[in-house]
Amino acid sequence: MELKNAFSSYLDRYTEIHKELNFNSQKQRNGMTQLMSRFIIDRNIYTHGVLRIQRPKELFVIDYIENRKVKVRAEITLQILESFLQISHLLKGLLNEIGAFYRKKNLER
Repeated sequence: MELKNAFSSYLDRYTEIHKELNFNSQKQRNGMTQLMSRFIIDRNIYTHGVLRIQRPKELFVIDYIENRKVKVRAEITLQILESFLQISHLLKGLLNEIGAFYRKKNLER
């Protein structure tokens, strides 16, 4: 999360990128950092949680600790995993766009 906070700060301070289509409003930049925050939280759940099969319903569930204190069990569905992957592709595309813009601007200097 510390890197996400540094990234958010970068997006706010690097005003040249504010002219680009996907980053030209505070609402867009905030939306991206909020999406990234949620993605990081979900990634941490998948990485540190314990995947189980809940019987007799034969459901996939993941057990994890929320806010370092509360034990939680959540169902994992194909739709949830597909959504997570779609968000990862979206964020990757936006990060690639920022990287390309930054490299282009450095070459122009």
